[in-house]
Amino acid sequence: MKQILFFLLLSLSFTSCIEIMEEVNLNADGSGSGVVTVNLSASKDNLKSYMDQGSYEGNQLPTQSEMEAEIEKLVNALQKVEGLSNVQSNSNFEDFVFKFSGDFKDIEVLNSMMGTVAKELSNQPLPKMMIKDNFRYDGKEFKRLFDYPIDYTLYDRLPTMQRFILENTNLVSIYRFKQPVKQYSNRKARLSPTKKALMMMTTFAEIMKGETKIENTVSF
Repeated sequence: MKQILFFLLLSLSFTSCIEIMEEVNLNADGSGSGVVTVNLSASKDNLKSYMDQGSYEGNQLPTQSEMEAEIEKLVNALQKVEGLSNVQSNSNFEDFVFKFSGDFKDIEVLNSMMGTVAKELSNQPLPKMMIKDNFRYDGKEFKRLFDYPIDYTLYDRLPTMQRFILENTNLVSIYRFKQPVKQYSNRKARLSPTKKALMMMTTFAEIMKGETKIENTVSF
């Protein structure tokens, strides 16, 4: 997914935000649907202009067809995930919004789905825990995990551009349930009026600096 990764970095060069959204719609039996959306719409006018020119600061830009081919690779990878069905993608090159979704039979399949998307978008090997153990569900509790080794002192030592990217990349998490939520552990999350959905938004910089935790334990 080098082309999409390049667009993530290019969009930030226009001092605009990137939004990465993860959505989980969970049924009581542990099945459900997952959606990942990469939203570059804040930079759409600049991205369109440079795509038309074919280059940016001497760097050759991928064509739409090349990006579509990479997206198809991700879709093919998702279709190979056992227990994942109805895999779909939606690529909006007018607003530069890319969406990937699928229906999972249980929470382990959801982990595999989200791990596959993260691995393909990052275009590099990821820790096993980052691919296999992001979510848990036992019928009574739903857990969003983030048990990754992070050196919180590393952030200040990062190059300015890397810190800029982290500061301008938003992570939005939305979890919807069939049963009402009785309690949840992360106080930065917001519960819907129906008590059947939680939303949280943070930046990757806040996570790297230890200012925000995305872990959450939800009880029903």
